[in-house]
Amino acid sequence: MVDFSKKIHRNEAKLILDPVEIYYDLDRTTEKSGEIRPAQKEILKKWYKDYRGKKDIILKMNTGAGKTLTGLLILESRRRSNQSLEVYLCNDTHLVNQTISQAALFGIDTCQITDENEIPDDATLGKKILVTTIHKLFNGRTIFGLDHNSVKIDGLVLDDAHNSAEIIKESMKMRITKSGSSILYNDLFSILKESIRTQGEGTFHDILNFNDSHHVLEQFLPVPYWEWQDLISTITAAISKRAQIDNEVKFVWPLLRDILKTCTCLVSPKSIEIVPIKYPIQTFGSYYKACQRIFMSATTATDSILIKDLEVDADAVKAPLIYSDEKWSGEKMVIIPSMIEPNIFDRSYVVKLFASIKNWSLGVVALVPGYFRTRDWEQYGAFIATKSNLIEGLSMIKKTPKSLPLVLMNRYDGIDLPDNECRVLILDSLPSALTLYDRYLEKVIGSGSEVKIRKAQKIEQAMGRSVRADTDYSVIILTGTDLVKFIRNDALEYLSLQAKKQIEVGMEFSTDAKEEVKIDGDNNNANRVLFNLMRNSFDRNDSWKQYYKEVMSSVDYAYLIPKDLDRIKAEANLLGMGTQYDVNLPEFNRSVIDFTDKFCTNEEEKGWYTQLAATINYENAKMESLKLQREAYKKNRSLLLPWEPESREKIAGIEHQERLEQIKGIIEKSNDYENLWNISEDILSNLKIGVPKDKFELAMDKIGNYLGFITDRPDEFLKEGPDHLWAVNRKTFFAIESKSEVKASRDKIHQSETGQMNNSIAWVDKNYPGVEVFYIMVISTKYLDKGAGFNKPVRIIRERKLRTLSYNFRKFIKSFENQNFSSISTRFIQEQLHANMLEVETFIETYSESAK
Repeated sequence: MVDFSKKIHRNEAKLILDPVEIYYDLDRTTEKSGEIRPAQKEILKKWYKDYRGKKDIILKMNTGAGKTLTGLLILESRRRSNQSLEVYLCNDTHLVNQTISQAALFGIDTCQITDENEIPDDATLGKKILVTTIHKLFNGRTIFGLDHNSVKIDGLVLDDAHNSAEIIKESMKMRITKSGSSILYNDLFSILKESIRTQGEGTFHDILNFNDSHHVLEQFLPVPYWEWQDLISTITAAISKRAQIDNEVKFVWPLLRDILKTCTCLVSPKSIEIVPIKYPIQTFGSYYKACQRIFMSATTATDSILIKDLEVDADAVKAPLIYSDEKWSGEKMVIIPSMIEPNIFDRSYVVKLFASIKNWSLGVVALVPGYFRTRDWEQYGAFIATKSNLIEGLSMIKKTPKSLPLVLMNRYDGIDLPDNECRVLILDSLPSALTLYDRYLEKVIGSGSEVKIRKAQKIEQAMGRSVRADTDYSVIILTGTDLVKFIRNDALEYLSLQAKKQIEVGMEFSTDAKEEVKIDGDNNNANRVLFNLMRNSFDRNDSWKQYYKEVMSSVDYAYLIPKDLDRIKAEANLLGMGTQYDVNLPEFNRSVIDFTDKFCTNEEEKGWYTQLAATINYENAKMESLKLQREAYKKNRSLLLPWEPESREKIAGIEHQERLEQIKGIIEKSNDYENLWNISEDILSNLKIGVPKDKFELAMDKIGNYLGFITDRPDEFLKEGPDHLWAVNRKTFFAIESKSEVKASRDKIHQSETGQMNNSIAWVDKNYPGVEVFYIMVISTKYLDKGAGFNKPVRIIRERKLRTLSYNFRKFIKSFENQNFSSISTRFIQEQLHANMLEVETFIETYSESAK
């Protein structure tokens, strides 16, 4: 046998550190790995030349461009150079296995955490790259250690940084569920129940009487920070007792136990969430002190948010590591059906149209924000994916033909739907927040820039599910008035350049297609126009492909520093200052004022940061805290009601002519019919039995406004009284309790619900004596349960009557289609109110019935 070792020249082997040279030197599986891609090559060369010494790097590449291999090659270069611990972090074990397989294909040595939950010596000694999950590093009992006991990491790669950030933040929140930690949940609920009661009597009773079998989104209430801080010793003791027993607590307790005082607590019937004002990311010393941190990010993502979420250096956001010739990825035909024909293609019609598709060779997938949006999809035959049948649903769309459209709800990050698995992707309604804290943010600062950024990112992430490579293509349907309204009014400012252009192109040809529908005007013609438009993508029409290339090539893809970078950086500094142990209160309060003056464009947001100041002041400056909380509440009525609230003006009745003038003003403010129609459809889309309470109540309030009434929401703004109070004329009021989440099949009004109405009746009698009040409950049944009863006559609006109100309101809005919005007369408005049965005198009899 030939001994080749004797033929080797004994010169010392050159240590290869350039990652591009490393690639060619690796023992690659040649049939699967070819020439390195231009994007990978340029980025690796830039890293080696200019970025190797930087602590934080944001590495941006298109989907399917080879981010994983790029990150592995950088770590391999560092491993050879420093012979230290190099770590590649994935979001889950599936991606860990996928990354290790890919590394093996290219000849890169990797290892995993051992079965004994230890870091292998090969990783510690720098012989192999460690590939593991985010969870292994980011938990309160991490094997990497905390604070000064942390394991030293040389190079760290976070694959899919934005999703990683969400997982990391979740690891620093405490979520105590009634099902998983019942003893602790019940102990804390007993401690906190009177505190949350002060923030909403009606919602408090909804929490007490919650029935999970109804499949509704549970209500929640915030614990006022003054109560939380006063009770902190009792709360800490209660959690500490269970900290080593309950799995939901023990992995986060070491992170929060000493900073509980500066946490926000939210209580629902299913869980209690405790969220730090500033996430203690510095506790994870292995991450915080890593010599280099590389954050993999799609070219479509806005990275400034990582400054706040993961304490990424702002300079990394200003100058990311990118491929200079990077352009768009894949082909997306965005269609907004309601712009083609709003009178036909409302959300319910679009759902019916696509849900009933059977046995297509092309996959149809819908993404919905929650359970309440799946009911009509299910009614028309679509496959609704749940935790238990997700694998079955994903397997179904891999087959040909696809038996049914697939509906995914809530979470769909990490789910890839390439090629024929999904040629039609339907984004049904605006993505919703999932955690209690994120829902709280949406409620109190829904118009704020950060909430809008995160919503826009979810939309863009959703749009990317069906196009997973440069050669992939898909039709993307946007439906739901809330989504379309957000896209048209807010989202474009926060989307990437390519997503913005794709949507603008879609809006343009959706409007062009509208002209074709006008030729005929019936549903079948509209359907043909829509499907003919889609076929340009399915059939690979040359004109469409050429047009798409032209418009997408016209975009200047030069990297732009995010417009919100200074704001996010300033907010991160503000949170850091406020949570210091020895915070300088006067300096902090001045910083809050400076921040709101410079960066907050509406009163909602200014109120939110003023409440933050009140929270930080409470322990050592209670009177200043009360002053700040009153100021915050004046700016934003969805915030915490102060413990000593100032008196609030009551609403007053109006004359009929004032009502007409109010309607006139609202219509004129809409500027044109299309905008008026979209706003009204947004209202009506949530004015349905089965819609979550918050959305329904907001829609109910808005329809009262659009009908010219003076409206108030006592339970929301004063934390007592009815959900709605409408002054409909000089001496008449409607007091309304909304029970939109009560199941449509329910046949009785429960005693607890009549009790709530009776409390509202007492509140109205006390605060509005001498006026005529019609008491109304919106609920799916008019029949009283045994033991239930009202103290005064109560009218019921059931589903059928609610549909009648929506139908007549829609006709009322449609009557303005051909009107000049600058010269609408109150006489015309009065005629339309009469024609559509929206006059005060007939309202009660038309839309409600007596309880029995």
